Amino acid sequence: FDFSVEELWVPLMAGATLVPAGAGSTLVGEELADYLRDNRITVLCCVPTLLATIESDLPDLRILLVSGESCPHNLVERWYRKDRKILNAYGPTEATVTASLTELEPNKPVTIGKALPTYSVVILDETENKLVDPGAAGEIGIAGIGLARGYLNRQQLTAEKFIPDFVGLPDNPSKRIYRSGDLGRINAQGEIEYLGRIDTQVKIRGYRIELTEIESLILQNPTVAQAVVNPFEVAPGQLELVAYCSPSSDTVDIDREQIIASLREQLPPYMVPAYIERLDVIPMSASNKADRQCLPPPTSPRCKMPGAKLAPRTETERLVASALTETLKLPNVSVDDHFFDDLGAHSLLMARFCSAIRDRISAASVSMRDVYANPTVEKLAGMLAAQTANQAPV
Repeated sequence: FDFSVEELWVPLMAGATLVPAGAGSTLVGEELADYLRDNRITVLCCVPTLLATIESDLPDLRILLVSGESCPHNLVERWYRKDRKILNAYGPTEATVTASLTELEPNKPVTIGKALPTYSVVILDETENKLVDPGAAGEIGIAGIGLARGYLNRQQLTAEKFIPDFVGLPDNPSKRIYRSGDLGRINAQGEIEYLGRIDTQVKIRGYRIELTEIESLILQNPTVAQAVVNPFEVAPGQLELVAYCSPSSDTVDIDREQIIASLREQLPPYMVPAYIERLDVIPMSASNKADRQCLPPPTSPRCKMPGAKLAPRTETERLVASALTETLKLPNVSVDDHFFDDLGAHSLLMARFCSAIRDRISAASVSMRDVYANPTVEKLAGMLAAQTANQAPV
């Protein structure tokens, strides 16, 4: 993981102490917050999505370095303090991880800052080797001593991405510019505004996803005529994939359950859309491409696997089921639904689920490890009931 370069070498060069998580553990949400407080962590490097799972404050934290994803402004407002710096770093692996940096504050727009020393950043025309007009949007190009030599045994891709330095940039020994595939512009203050990916790749929860791969599999379903998959922020800091589908005829509706079942057989869980939305017509741009900016927010329930529903039978099951439906925004769940396989949950949502359980059952001590070990309402409620029984006075 390229972020490890920044996480390991920068602290060691500064004489700081590195505190790793335990082997095999997944720390998110309040478990992560407890770990950071217990170890009095003062500097945290993470993606914004992970930071968004923490609801309580971390008084010892004085530097936050976010990277790897767009940082929502509401996250800056939530975590900013006068005695804490929030740094936003940007840079692909091909440019030795970090090429630009800025300090984020609530009273200014989120940008990825200016190029670090030894780097240069320019905004390129998306189709030609030329610069765009000042202030215009285009592809972010990076140059400098930190640029990679290219891709191993992939000469054509190297030639496409590492173009000749036609500008004559200073301190650029390789005489090349790397085309990042990211869209951006340089504002009046000289800072770079990140505008997303130019192609159809997106990054969600640390995974880089090719949207057209998902779309092509959806289009194999006979009930679907058009399909567009797009990320959507369904809640602050919670980015999910939404599949927008138009039916193959006026008399046939899209088969959501069949689509989800097929995708779960062929794709890893993080690539399966959380929502399947029917649209009579997919909005199109003037160039006859899907206009992703005009896609509406999802209104259908979160996708889950079909099957008979088993209602809660005990008060603990009812409380756990209530926490689950609230977290996943589902009308109901079966007590034997698998959180991940059947309901499409992921670790970030489950961190909120743990907090929701604690709100309902004050004596409950539930961790992410417990959720993974007991991934149904029935099993998790059974564990909590046994926990309560063991705590009862003899």
